[in-house]
Amino acid sequence: MELTAYSAIIDQLKPLVAEPDFEDMLARLTRSESPSARFLIKMELKRLASPCVRVIDLRGRVNGNCHPFEHDGRLHYLDDMAVQSFKRSVKDYRGVYTMGVYEDVMNTENNFRVLHRKQQEQQLSELQSSSKKSAEDEALLLANRKVPHYPGKLVQFGRYVLRSEERMHYAISIEVTLADGVVIEGNTTDLSVSGARIKVDDSFEIPKGDHILVKLMGLEDDYVLGEMGKGIEYVVMGSDEHLNGQQRLRLMRANNEPVFDEFLERLIRGNKRRYKVNLDHAVDAVLCKGYEQYFFPRMCALPVFCSGKRDEALTPELALVTENNRHIIHYWRDEEYRLQLDGVLQPARLNRLREAPQDPLLIYCFTHSARGKLFYYSAIESEFESEQQKQVFMGFGANKPSWQVLQLTIAGIHPAHANLTTLKDGREGPELDQQSPPPRVEGRLKDVRQVVLISDVTSEIGVQRYASNEWDKSQVNILKALGHKRGGKSAIELHALSFSNLRRETRFAYKTQVICKLGEKAFEGFTRDISSAGLQVELDEPIPCEVGDAIHLALPQLQKLTKKIRLEELAYEIVGHNATDTVLHLKLKTELGSQEAKRFLSQVIESNRKKLPALRSPQVVDGMSNALRNISAHAVTTTPFYVHKRGARYAIDTVAASEHFSPVCELLQRIADKEHKSGINLYPLVKAEHFHEHLLVPLKKLEREDPPITLELYIRLQTDSDGIPTFAQCRYADEFENEIKRRMFILDSLNQGEFFAWQVHLSRTGRPDIEFVNDELSYISQYAIHKAKKLEMELWDVVGVGELVDVTKEVLCRYPTINKK
Repeated sequence: MELTAYSAIIDQLKPLVAEPDFEDMLARLTRSESPSARFLIKMELKRLASPCVRVIDLRGRVNGNCHPFEHDGRLHYLDDMAVQSFKRSVKDYRGVYTMGVYEDVMNTENNFRVLHRKQQEQQLSELQSSSKKSAEDEALLLANRKVPHYPGKLVQFGRYVLRSEERMHYAISIEVTLADGVVIEGNTTDLSVSGARIKVDDSFEIPKGDHILVKLMGLEDDYVLGEMGKGIEYVVMGSDEHLNGQQRLRLMRANNEPVFDEFLERLIRGNKRRYKVNLDHAVDAVLCKGYEQYFFPRMCALPVFCSGKRDEALTPELALVTENNRHIIHYWRDEEYRLQLDGVLQPARLNRLREAPQDPLLIYCFTHSARGKLFYYSAIESEFESEQQKQVFMGFGANKPSWQVLQLTIAGIHPAHANLTTLKDGREGPELDQQSPPPRVEGRLKDVRQVVLISDVTSEIGVQRYASNEWDKSQVNILKALGHKRGGKSAIELHALSFSNLRRETRFAYKTQVICKLGEKAFEGFTRDISSAGLQVELDEPIPCEVGDAIHLALPQLQKLTKKIRLEELAYEIVGHNATDTVLHLKLKTELGSQEAKRFLSQVIESNRKKLPALRSPQVVDGMSNALRNISAHAVTTTPFYVHKRGARYAIDTVAASEHFSPVCELLQRIADKEHKSGINLYPLVKAEHFHEHLLVPLKKLEREDPPITLELYIRLQTDSDGIPTFAQCRYADEFENEIKRRMFILDSLNQGEFFAWQVHLSRTGRPDIEFVNDELSYISQYAIHKAKKLEMELWDVVGVGELVDVTKEVLCRYPTINKK
């Protein structure tokens, strides 16, 4: 929404902002406007009336002579026109120097910036008036306007298209009889026992599923074909691409003919050293598995595996814990370390999610501590009994350090997804090795049908918005209905991902009292996990800190275990913190006293593993975590992306997706230039303002065990009358000068086109798990060792892995008036 349309109303109301009847005058003058427009006008007036401390220096910026001008103890340098503007504007604000005065002075008629803008507007107007293009030409010009294309590679998770037979690059002339009897000529490109790829003229429409007859004309001079010379029946499986007047068709044999099978097997076996073997399927498998192995240890969303048929309630059974999602598990541990996650995954909520799988479910949560116990509260939009209850929940909850917003998505799966197929080079050709989970794991997974993905979409900007809700403190008791019943043992089994540990050492889940001292102020809390070299702590109140700050700790309860070493004033460095500054990730600094403490903590952990009651970790069932990882590859609804190091340059050029709906991937495909072979356009990610400063520069400073960088990205998309994207603007949420500018961007985006919001996570990676793809690499090496080496280098070049979460719904829910619109 452009406020210029309301400039007359704003000018009328400027002098009245401080008057008692301001609200009445605002209501009277904006009687015909929408509530959202009225609110924005009010916010703009409040902004203009806010005091300003900026010194104005117009020397060299205006067409006039500047001289000193003093007001209220501040010395400005203004020309005569600016002085008149200052005096005139300051009267509107009762003699106070405000933002409105500042902006008026900075926009006088003789300001070079204003003069330049007017000159550009005049030139544009003259250009438009002199243009005699026809309506058709203008439409063509608009159609040619496109979002700039930044191609990227799209990797499909869980899609290991492996063949148990070899396909050979073999080009021979053919004659094709189509379903309607028309005969055309063409050529093969690939040939295998069960199928082929061919090139034919693209002027013929050959639908998928048609049966065609193919004669191998190019073999007649060298082989006696007999009955095969009459043609072999194939089924059209699809078309890959149209290029240079030709279409490329994928074919599958319609019938099993042993004579022809034997002939083709001998043909391929005898020529595979002479002709190239098609390795595309093996290459795709290496990339798919390799990128999966990078992503899942760093996955920020928490997959929860649920049983239940279509007509049954969903029951959460298992969860897959990673380095980046375990904070969600920690949040739902009560003071006795019992998991309370079941309380948020209520049957009615899961049923609502299953009924509308493409509509994410937002759950608002907070905790309240009383009488030494931790009580959980949560709600979705439809569970609020009244608007008043919602306002109290938002206002009270968001002002607590424990405020959290969860976003749930769902994906249907099959237990067979737990299997993993690998390709090996056998004596008679390629061999497929189907790796199934152990019987115990298969039995545990046989009823799993859905995966619920829980993303923590809490953000500092969002917290501020929710906390700004006005609420009546005397009505807090109406929140009792939204409190969780305190449960016993959770029904959800936790299983840690069994990849190579990304940390330098193991951390143990352990709660003990901690006192953090930053500057002169002390903050009390408790540890979430502990190791000899680092801690994760949760504080009772927010701490004003930044990554890199030095902080000193005391461990009073652990101090009771030793008299030789002082566990006070221990020097740690903050390597990460959550949006509300209540959860800190700490690394022990290399100071003498700290090193003594490190040795002591190592001894305590090593000597008391069985005695420390809180040293618990997710269950380890042989084969279970790998099975859950394989299933997750088919159920990811977020969008992984990868940063490669190309020489000295960092670049984002690869994203991944599963077969399930991903709003982020859908947008990347939608704005892609169809003339490019790449099916996605990474423009929103790589061309957002200050992209390098926000993502790539911080990534270079990250250690592999550090928490991920987390940002919020806003996208404005405009399309033409045919729905073709013509313009995209991308900005990080924390770049806006203030909340009004942020709100205006969202409103303008919705008025002029579409608005999207993404949560961006980015982590540092370790070494690639080459052993996981070793079988496929060995197979490729038999025929093209250079390809195998290139694939291995591509995986070694990955230095960062990220995750994109579509949070458009959550961002719009922060602004009820906009969301209703």
